[in-house]
Amino acid sequence: MSEPAAVSVLLPVRDAAPFLAEALDSLRRQTFEDLEILVHDDGSTDDSRSIARRAAQEDSRIRLETGSPRGIVHALNALAARAGGDLLVRMDADDVSAPTRVERLVEAARARPAASFFASRVRYVPRAGLSEGVLRYETWINALLDHESIVRERFVECPLPHPAWAIRRETLERLGGWADGPFPEDYELFLRAVDLGIRFHKVDEVLLDWREGDHRLSRTSPRFSRAAFFELKARHLVPFLAATGRPVVVFGTGPAGKRWTKRLREGGLEVDATDGVHANPEAFVIGTCGTPEGREKTRRDLDAAGLVEGADYLCVQ
Repeated sequence: MSEPAAVSVLLPVRDAAPFLAEALDSLRRQTFEDLEILVHDDGSTDDSRSIARRAAQEDSRIRLETGSPRGIVHALNALAARAGGDLLVRMDADDVSAPTRVERLVEAARARPAASFFASRVRYVPRAGLSEGVLRYETWINALLDHESIVRERFVECPLPHPAWAIRRETLERLGGWADGPFPEDYELFLRAVDLGIRFHKVDEVLLDWREGDHRLSRTSPRFSRAAFFELKARHLVPFLAATGRPVVVFGTGPAGKRWTKRLREGGLEVDATDGVHANPEAFVIGTCGTPEGREKTRRDLDAAGLVEGADYLCVQ
C-alpha cells in the first residue's frame, strides 16, 4: 500500500466546464509533486464530470468523487474527509495555480510550525474590466501578510482569500470543518480560528489567479450579502468586547456608526457614540470608517491619543 501524499488539494466543482481543464492542468504542473488532487463534483449539469474523469485517467493523482448538488460546504467537508495529506490546499475550479504554489505553501508550513493557516497573494483575472472596488480589495487583501495584520483586519473583511487557503489537517479537524448557515462559510471558519488563537501567515507572492465574474457565489448567494457579513462580524465582535469588561465607544456617527451602535447595544453592551476622539480612557473603541483611507485616519487619530490597536481599539466595516 502506497504512503499517503503529503498534500491534499481540495477542489469542489459545480458547472465549471469552461475553466476546469485549465485549473486541473495548473495543479498537474506543480513543482511539488507529492500531492493528491481530490475533486468533488457537486451535481454538475455541464461537462465538468467528463473533463475531470478524463484528467483522472491521465494522472493517477486526480481522484474524482461525484454526488448530487448539496452545496460547497458539503463538498469541502467531503473532500477533507477523503484527504490523506497533512496539509490541505484549497482551490476553486475556475482558478489557476502558479507552478510553485504548493511548493511555496509547503515551505511556509515547514518554516512556521506555530502557524496553521496559510495563503498567498492573489491576482484577479481577467484584468480587463475590473472595477475600482475589486482592485482596491485586491490591494487590501494582498497587503496583509503577517499574523498581526491579518488578525487586526478581521472585522473589515476576510483577510485570507478562500481559494488560496492551505490549512493543516489537524487544525481543520479541531475546528470541525466548514459550517453551513446564512453566512459566508470561509469567513465564518476564519473567525472561529481567530477565536481559538490559531496563527496565520500569507506568502509574499502572487500564487493564484482568482477569477472574477458574475458567476461567483459571492455575487449570487444571499450568504454573501452585506447583511450576512455584518451579522457574522457582530456574532464574533460582541463576545470579544464583552470579554474585555470595558464600556464601548463607537468612533463614527454616520450610518455605519449608528448601525454598529444599535447592534452592539442589542448584544447587551454599554455603548456610546462619538464623532471625535473619545474622552473615556476606560473604553474600548470601535472605528467604523469604511474606506481604507478612513481607517488609516482613524488609526492615526486613535494612536495619537495613546490607544493601542487590538488592545484598546479595532476598526470594523
